[in-house]
Amino acid sequence: MKRKMQKQRFQSFCIFVYMKSNPNKLFQKTCFIRTYVKSGTRFRKKLLPQKKRSDYMKRKKVAILFGGCSTEYEVSLQSAYSVITNLNPKKYEAILIGITRQGAWLRFFGALEKIQNNTWMDSSDCVPAIISPDRNIHGLLEFHDDRTVTTRIDVAFPVLHGKNGEDGTLQGLLMMAGIKTPPSIVLRSGFTDAELSKQISCLTFPLFVKPANAGFRYLPGA
Repeated sequence: MKRKMQKQRFQSFCIFVYMKSNPNKLFQKTCFIRTYVKSGTRFRKKLLPQKKRSDYMKRKKVAILFGGCSTEYEVSLQSAYSVITNLNPKKYEAILIGITRQGAWLRFFGALEKIQNNTWMDSSDCVPAIISPDRNIHGLLEFHDDRTVTTRIDVAFPVLHGKNGEDGTLQGLLMMAGIKTPPSIVLRSGFTDAELSKQISCLTFPLFVKPANAGFRYLPGA
């Protein structure tokens, strides 16, 4: 007499784990399906093939550059603070790169309020860093005391105003490094200068003249 095989039940489960070191990352472990098959008086457990793992979408690393050598240094800090605080931490990891008035590049690890208060240059919160033009690196070189660390960057968001920030200079470096940025103004700036030269010839006095790459603030007495 043949023993009849009868499937008794199916059981499935999923486990979600929050990483203690980074609560923003949510991982879904493999889902197993256990099938219990009755064979006479014995039950034997059969493990079916695993379901495909759902990979966690890694956060994009966004380099936010602020500061700079222009007269718009303070404005850049306020703009950067606004951008960083409105960035969705579940989707983006902010890599903060500050440039001092003297032109030193530093990666900043401190509290965001220090950017707003212009006290971010504290040596304990910063390490010297620079964007590498090497496309194989595709990111930032950080010069720690005992080692050099490479941080890969997915996209860069320059928040520099005035000279070197709004004239396409920094965007040119990022393009050379193969790092994506918001719509670049390098080529557009060249066309703009050509078009402006035609428009200027048609202007009449009185005129208000200001530097082309020094920002947009009105300085009393200037």
